[in-house]
Amino acid sequence: MSLQSKSLQHSGRRVKISLTPLIDVVFILLVFFMLASSFEKQHLVELVTPALGKKSSAPKDVDLVTIEIAGSDQFLVGQKTFSLNQLGEFMQANKESAFLLKTRKEAHTQDAVSLLDLAASLEIKKLRFAPVTQKEKE
Repeated sequence: MSLQSKSLQHSGRRVKISLTPLIDVVFILLVFFMLASSFEKQHLVELVTPALGKKSSAPKDVDLVTIEIAGSDQFLVGQKTFSLNQLGEFMQANKESAFLLKTRKEAHTQDAVSLLDLAASLEIKKLRFAPVTQKEKE
């Protein structure tokens, strides 16, 4: 009986819950996520895509450099093969040129996105994708 009377006495008392530890945990989580997240400035590149059935014309007053995306971090300019970092140095040196991007069948989308990000970071504005011909599709 003494056990029953003790449990009855405890159930009759009001338990006071403090919100201070809960608020502390919320603020710690807030600070953690603020410090753990990275805030990155988004770079935008204006991309002119070719219209179907129309030939894309390059500006007449600048040199046109054709970059072929070969896949797996390989880019061709003429007969020379570049990695993404080497291509960045080449594009920086030829910043005033217009760049025409062509893709091969085995090229990955990520390679094209990496090249567009590189162009945005170098502030290259004259950048176009070449239309894929029927012959290239096959």
